[in-house]
Amino acid sequence: MENVDKTFFGEHFGSRKGAIFKPVTPRLFDDLGDKWAAYKQTYDAKTEIFEEQSQRVIDLCKLVSHSDDVKFEAKIGQFIDLDNFARFMAVMVYLSDMDGLFGPGQNFYLYLHPKTQVFTFHPWDQDHSFGQFPIRGTQEQRENLSLMK
Repeated sequence: MENVDKTFFGEHFGSRKGAIFKPVTPRLFDDLGDKWAAYKQTYDAKTEIFEEQSQRVIDLCKLVSHSDDVKFEAKIGQFIDLDNFARFMAVMVYLSDMDGLFGPGQNFYLYLHPKTQVFTFHPWDQDHSFGQFPIRGTQEQRENLSLMK
């Protein structure tokens, strides 16, 4: 167990200067407009952030919300560490984490590396893993979860 803070990212990513966000939204990366004030509560910065860091969140939201498949495929890797995201999603699927990204959209951190300007996903608060989140359906429904449904 480690605190997800500047010390954590400094030890694991070589820099304590990145931005740390703890989003809470079932609609991650929706375009909320051009002003950081609309995103501020949803993305809940845990460090002091600068204008270019908040703009990076806004630009990612615009890409996700408005791009066609060709543009999205060409640009998404400039914003999100895709290997990290694939591992994060694979673990969340395996854990049937309905209290996280697949449910209310919480219990993870986003780290924006100061040099690469790429976001990485980091799980947090996995106490309702392995389908143990009763408000998201019956035990049988949770046992039969599918990404296709």
